[in-house]
Amino acid sequence: MSVFSKRIVLSADDPLWRKAHPVLLDIFCRGVQETRPARLALHALLNIALSPFVWPVIIARKAIHIAILLAVWWALRDAFAPFESVVLILGITAILYKDIYDELGDVLLHLLVLITRGQFLRWMCSGYLSGTGFRQQWLAAHPMERIVAEMVRVISSRYRDKYNQVMDLYLASNAPYHEGRLEQLLDEYSQSIEEV
Repeated sequence: MSVFSKRIVLSADDPLWRKAHPVLLDIFCRGVQETRPARLALHALLNIALSPFVWPVIIARKAIHIAILLAVWWALRDAFAPFESVVLILGITAILYKDIYDELGDVLLHLLVLITRGQFLRWMCSGYLSGTGFRQQWLAAHPMERIVAEMVRVISSRYRDKYNQVMDLYLASNAPYHEGRLEQLLDEYSQSIEEV
């Protein structure tokens, strides 16, 4: 298989991802429904408590951008004299805006899960399983996808193992064997859902 024919994983345009993603969300939602709300809330609290430790990593990833900004600021500091701190703050905010926005969204969603003692996530999942359009769309949206990825660790091992099996096969699906095995697993799962 050529390097150029490999699938880009986790792409919304990938037909295999469009088939695997609803199955992954279904497995996750069934697992959340069987998980104690206190366990969901505890995990949300842990994520909120650990969120400040993410910032050094984010800043390290953006170090080159920040270094360029500081170099320009240093070179032109006389021109910016009356507004130098404002220019520096605006520059750093512009560099880190998306990360600030994503992290703030994560913290707020985890706070919502914590305040409701996990009921918010259970409500979202029950709506997803029942076919409620709003909750189905929102659970598959960007901010909630990050919550799903983090909360998979909390659901019961039966569902977590099933979720990991499907995800691992999808990530390895550039190999024909894994792609065939994933297709088979997705078909079996879809049939078992239809029978219930």
